[in-house]
Amino acid sequence: MDVMSIVKFQISIPEAVKAISQFKDNRLKAFSQVSEDLRSTAEETINQLLNLEMSLFLGEADQSDNMRNGFKERDFTLKGIGTIRIKLPQDRKSRFESSIIRKSERVDPRLKEDIAVLHLAGISNRTLVNRRLPTYSV
Repeated sequence: MDVMSIVKFQISIPEAVKAISQFKDNRLKAFSQVSEDLRSTAEETINQLLNLEMSLFLGEADQSDNMRNGFKERDFTLKGIGTIRIKLPQDRKSRFESSIIRKSERVDPRLKEDIAVLHLAGISNRTLVNRRLPTYSV
């Protein structure tokens, strides 16, 4: 199986010690910070990929008379991450079409598949809201 690895994480010993300390002090706040860092990293990575994709597109021989023309910002929902803000690059001749995020796409296709499976299984918002969650004593 070919696995693509775009994002690399590095953590220094002082950062690791600080992170462990934060988890000891307040686990919920620490997990919240980790989630926010992951969301921020995903947003940054996708925006960098979109910019690189535009650069490659404009570097093609038939695009020699074309150039960048800003970007359109919009929200995009990623499975397991949540909503991020993407900057979809544009070119002057409106020829660029991203293969990373399609023109009208706003939701990760994997999330759409999950929703379709839930629908086929007969699970709706109403079912989820009315389901009794277990209670725990603290």
